[in-house]
Parts: sequence; structure tokens; C-alpha cells
Amino acid sequence: MRTVTADDGVAIAYDVFGRHDREPVLLIQGLGTDSRGWAFQRWAFGRRYRCITVDNRGMGHSERPPGPYDLDQMVRDALACLDAEGIERAHVVGASMGGMTSLMAQGMSPERQLFAAVVLAVVAVDRTNAMTLLGAHLFFWGRVAYAVCYLGGIKFLRTASWSVAILGIVLILIQLF
Repeated sequence: MRTVTADDGVAIAYDVFGRHDREPVLLIQGLGTDSRGWAFQRWAFGRRYRCITVDNRGMGHSERPPGPYDLDQMVRDALACLDAEGIERAHVVGASMGGMTSLMAQGMSPERQLFAAVVLAVVAVDRTNAMTLLGAHLFFWGRVAYAVCYLGGIKFLRTASWSVAILGIVLILIQLF
């Protein structure tokens, strides 16, 4: 793990793996998850891209300053990791809260060429309804699988992962009508 000092003095840990001669992909996890949340995607992404995974502040090997933490600061933390590696242009993939962070990074830093691939931003569901929750999870993980297949160049699984996401949407729509 490498570290970079954020603009407020907090040490942010990040890891770099994959093909260093290829396009960079910044991978940002959600709330309560460190960079190990990308463990199953490392092979698929790493064989085609230069990957940077971030331990959000308070998680993994990053410092744990007193909270509360805000998304603006977490975006600046992620951008600091790109700066430390000398990267101006990158794909940004976020899971859950990391999806929101990736969108915000694109908006907060328009001079950079950041291409946000929001895998899983925020899914709002009625958590008391099991079918709706199941649909949201299927949609969520179907989109994750599709993004992994797309970025990993695994063409034969793209249709199956998209079908899982569509099934999730159908289950949600059934509950709405």
C-alpha cells in the first residue's frame, strides 16, 4: 500500500496494480469498505488497465481522523491519489457511495478527463419489501458484473450480467404496480 497526504493532512492509503502501460482506472468503494472490496475484480481489471484502489478515510490503511466525513473531502482524497501517481485522465469506477464519489470527482474537477463508470450509486428501495430489495440487489450486482465484464474484456458474460440487472428492474416494477 502507498500513501498520500490529503489536503487536510490525513494519510490516505491506496494500491496500484495491473498494467502500468495502460489506461488508468480509479476504483472507489462505498461506506464502510476498504479497497479489498475490489478483490474479485482485481484480475479482470488488472490484466487490461492500470488500477488504483483507494482506502477511503477511516477505512483500511488510511488514517481515521475524528468524523464526520463528507463526500467533498472523500473526492479530494481520491483525486490526491491520482495526483500522487501523476494521472490527469482516468476511468473512475465507484461502488455504492463510491459511485456518488466518482460522479462528484467528475464534477469537482472538470479540467481533468475523468470518465465516471458509476457501477452502483444509490439505490432507494422500501426495505420492508423483500421482493423490492431482491430486485435492487439483482440490478446492483448485475450492473457490477457487467462493468467488470466490459472493462475486463469478458464478452461472453456481458449478456448474462445485463439479464440479471433487467430481472432486478422487473422485480422492482412488479412491486410498484
